[in-house]
Amino acid sequence: MVTVKSWKEYEASARKDPKRFRYCIKFRASKQDLVVKATNDDICYKYKTQSASILNRFESLNKTLMYAMANAPIPQPVAQPATTTQQHTDTATTTASSKKKKNKKRK
Repeated sequence: MVTVKSWKEYEASARKDPKRFRYCIKFRASKQDLVVKATNDDICYKYKTQSASILNRFESLNKTLMYAMANAPIPQPVAQPATTTQQHTDTATTTASSKKKKNKKRK
């Protein structure tokens, strides 16, 4: 088993042949360790980390591998229009300003 030190090296080994690539994920909550073991039937790779930023990289690699294993194209993210947040803030300010205080009669 080869222990890989850099994430780029591990990711490159995973992308060589995604059809033959298999991996196992283990998370130890007590030690806050993420261990990823992978094989392509020739070499077994192991990557171990405690960094939270690697989780984002692993999530993107996992998504890419799933699409590659299914032989499907990776969908492009759809951009959300920025006008929706402006509309919500505009309506909130207009409703607050349109309400008038009622004068109560004092006795």
